[in-house]
Amino acid sequence: MRLAAKLVVAFVLGIMLLTAVYGYLAVEREIAMLEDDMRRDANWYAGFLMRAVAASGRFRDDEIAQTLADVESYLDATTESHVFDAHWKPLSQQGQGNSATLSFGSSNSQGEPELPHAIWTDSAGVDKITYYYPANFTSVSPGVFELTASRAEMNDYTSETIYRTVGLMAGMALVGGLLMALLGVTQVGKPLEQLLAKTRRVASGDLSDPVELRGFDELSELADSLNLMCVRLQESQDEAHKEAQSRIEALEQLRHADRLKTVGRLAAGMAHELGTPLSVVSGRASLIASGKLAAEDVEKSAETIKSESDRMAKTIRQLLDFARHSHSQRARADLRHVIQQTVDLLQPLAGKRNISLVSQLSDVAAEASFDVGQVQQVLTNLIVNAMQSMSEAGTVQVELDRINCARPTGEEHDGRPPHESEPANYFRIQVIDQGSGISAEDLPQLFEPFFTTKSQGQGTGLGLSISYGIVHEHGGWIDVQSTLGKGSTFAVHLPAHDQEPAAP
Repeated sequence: MRLAAKLVVAFVLGIMLLTAVYGYLAVEREIAMLEDDMRRDANWYAGFLMRAVAASGRFRDDEIAQTLADVESYLDATTESHVFDAHWKPLSQQGQGNSATLSFGSSNSQGEPELPHAIWTDSAGVDKITYYYPANFTSVSPGVFELTASRAEMNDYTSETIYRTVGLMAGMALVGGLLMALLGVTQVGKPLEQLLAKTRRVASGDLSDPVELRGFDELSELADSLNLMCVRLQESQDEAHKEAQSRIEALEQLRHADRLKTVGRLAAGMAHELGTPLSVVSGRASLIASGKLAAEDVEKSAETIKSESDRMAKTIRQLLDFARHSHSQRARADLRHVIQQTVDLLQPLAGKRNISLVSQLSDVAAEASFDVGQVQQVLTNLIVNAMQSMSEAGTVQVELDRINCARPTGEEHDGRPPHESEPANYFRIQVIDQGSGISAEDLPQLFEPFFTTKSQGQGTGLGLSISYGIVHEHGGWIDVQSTLGKGSTFAVHLPAHDQEPAAP
């Protein structure tokens, strides 16, 4: 509505300005026409007086004045209106009655002499104009006819014209304002309000409810373009949603494939881990079946069988839980339990490689909001990589602590300190190995998909990339410190329970 009001005010002011200019020019033109008419009448009347004086044959100053008085009396008696009052003024007396300076000009376009004149106000406050007509008679000194007329009619006409113009301006302003207000509201104000409401809905993400404006003007075209834009945006959003969903599904499949690959690596270790308890179970069962054991020994053998069976069931359950394909689901959990469960799961693989896998955990609970399966997958990838980097016996250590630091906003992974934000509380899980280390040239590419430092056939280059994506979705990051020949440290930072995880 503000735009409509501005248009109405601008239109009304424009009309008033044009009307004022027209009125001013009209008044000037009418005044000029009246003055021309009065000047022509003065020329005619002065000529008439010249002829009357010549016909009388009396040319002395007093006789000329008497002739003018007789003519005035005659005109007053025979005409309804008498415009001019005529007086004879010898040039010798000029300046005694009126201070006007005489300057006789040339003739106008009609051949009439341009009479000198003076505009003045009498004692009664009436505006008057006096024309001076030069007269030369042979028997007397030169003089002039002073023809005085009232300008009241001209002033009345001017005032009336001004009043009419002002009234016309007011009427035009009123009518124009009403028309423009009506048209401005219906044709501009309401359509603009609809368009503004639509743009606000679009800004809030609502692309429904198209704007319906009837007509063939620019606002209707704008509404059609806005509706078409919303349709295109909705189609783009749907397409982006489908692509994002496909990307999420592909990412989940990659993560599951990476998990199954790790399960394959664990298979050999599991076989060794299950072999010993199976031998114990088989031996104890044989003893019980022989019937040679006392009742007390049978009970102890049964307890041993149950203990070893529970041990095997736990190991198999851990492996199945790890291999199971599940969707991301965050919940409050204790990181210590996840770390210990992952370490226990990988112990057979570590034992097969003659590596000591140890965990150093605090007695204080480390609760945070995260997806247990995904975090376990990250830890498994890092620990398996750590063990594979060690060609000889050694130790892989997993540590957990809580620190206050700033979350990096850059995407650097080469150990250099990136640009940081405000400090906050994070849980830091460090996987420390005594392997061959990573060169400085490979560090910047370490988390890129399909990049690997392993020999051909031993790695796909997706493990660290998937791990980084999982940690990033949880609002954390992974730092790497490595020295060739001395080992590497991968530090996973996850937001503590008093901090909301960042959106993926």
